[in-house]
Amino acid sequence: MSNSVDDEYLAKRQLKKGTAGWVLLAGLGVSYVISGDFAGWNFGIGEAGWGGFAIAWR
Repeated sequence: MSNSVDDEYLAKRQLKKGTAGWVLLAGLGVSYVISGDFAGWNFGIGEAGWGGFAIAWR
């Protein structure tokens, strides 16, 4: 059994040129930070309440 892969097979599975540019990657990074921020707030307020969250923030 050989582990070699045909070049044509690999060529079909590569990203196309210009698929993931810097604008897309920067947008994904910003959206991950924003969504994580909201998830953290929701979890913190749900577990500790406003008072506990304010103490933890300080």
